[in-house]
Amino acid sequence: MTRVGLVVLAAALVGCGGATDAAVLGVDVAGCQPLENGAMMGFTLRADAPALESGPHYRCIVFSGTAERRVQLTVFADGFRPAMYLFDPAEAPRRVLIRSSPGPGVGVARASVALPRTGPYAAVVTAERGESGAFLISVQDTP
Repeated sequence: MTRVGLVVLAAALVGCGGATDAAVLGVDVAGCQPLENGAMMGFTLRADAPALESGPHYRCIVFSGTAERRVQLTVFADGFRPAMYLFDPAEAPRRVLIRSSPGPGVGVARASVALPRTGPYAAVVTAERGESGAFLISVQDTP
């Protein structure tokens, strides 16, 4: 991994709010929907979706990542402020690589990261305040 990638990853881990893996957060990554790089997918976050240990409901996607490639994940939410977690592809525990949340009053969460290894990455979207609503998520390779 490049030095820049390590710095980005280290900064991301600092911002994870103490949650370090999928099990601690209560995320079942086995139920994630596949998303192709370069594609966008729509979901609805509602009360019958799975819930994190801390209470808010979430939706999960999984995409294939390649070591040292930089990707950008973007969430456009309607009616709520999205929070997004990106988990590494290790079997267990699946550690949080990055947590992204929007600025005040903004319905967009965005994260860009150099991937540390090749494998299936899981991204979880939840509402910061437990709201419901529709959202779009995309994964793009970036230079």
